Amino acid sequence: MNTHNNCLACEIAANPDTAPGGLIHEGKFWNVCHSARPALMRGSLFIFPKRHCENIYDLTMEEAAEYGIVLQKTGAAMRDAFAPERIYVCSFGEVMRHVHFHIIPRMPTMSAAGPEVIQAIFEKRIFVCSDEEAAAAAKAVRERFNRKIS
Repeated sequence: MNTHNNCLACEIAANPDTAPGGLIHEGKFWNVCHSARPALMRGSLFIFPKRHCENIYDLTMEEAAEYGIVLQKTGAAMRDAFAPERIYVCSFGEVMRHVHFHIIPRMPTMSAAGPEVIQAIFEKRIFVCSDEEAAAAAKAVRERFNRKIS
């Protein structure tokens, strides 16, 4: 596995206990875990490739194909675990220069304006949760991850 110093995704790939609750899923190319340092909100997940890769255009075709399956299964497990109103998927790559996707459950009690939710999570950090809450959320998703895709 190709890792880089000071890369949180590489650190989690090398030491899964770094993420609250450990890995939710480890595929051939992709990992899924709860957000960490801080846990942005209960149920906010990361999907990231195992190898260090800084740009989506550098993904191999095999990595890109597996991503779709992992994203679908993560979304279905998140739906079953949290009953969100919507599930947001976004990627920025500025702070952590390793391709990663934030999978965010927009709960019914949250604003329906996506940009407001993103600002509340990433800038205002009003939904930050404890590592214990994040680990419990990771466990809930993990228990549902490998169920039949519906």
